[in-house]
Amino acid sequence: PAAQLQAVVAHGNGNPCSDDSEAQAISQLLAHKPQVSAFKWAMGHTLAASGLIDVALAAHALHQQYLPTIATLTTPSPQSDSLNLVTTPALLPPNAHALVINRGFGSMNACVVLKGCHELH
Repeated sequence: PAAQLQAVVAHGNGNPCSDDSEAQAISQLLAHKPQVSAFKWAMGHTLAASGLIDVALAAHALHQQYLPTIATLTTPSPQSDSLNLVTTPALLPPNAHALVINRGFGSMNACVVLKGCHELH
């Protein structure tokens, strides 16, 4: 269930229209307000590779139980006021769930949910 998500890695490409519509969708679908971060502005938009990079970084964040801030966020859009934006590094619980959102040209969108694995074998 959506309520199990502790983190969201937003597409967050810095385009005001795109970011505002994404913020609105996250707010409408995730009323429990999970922590929201975005990684693109730490390295730039890598176009076709951006989704895979976001998934890899989200997996690393879950493993480290640490969600980094949005690297270059200075003035959030008023549309994102209802989000729990990560403005200081945030701790994640063991076995946290993270939603990774990726949006592309021509309305090609994909999301994946990852779960941290901190169980001893």
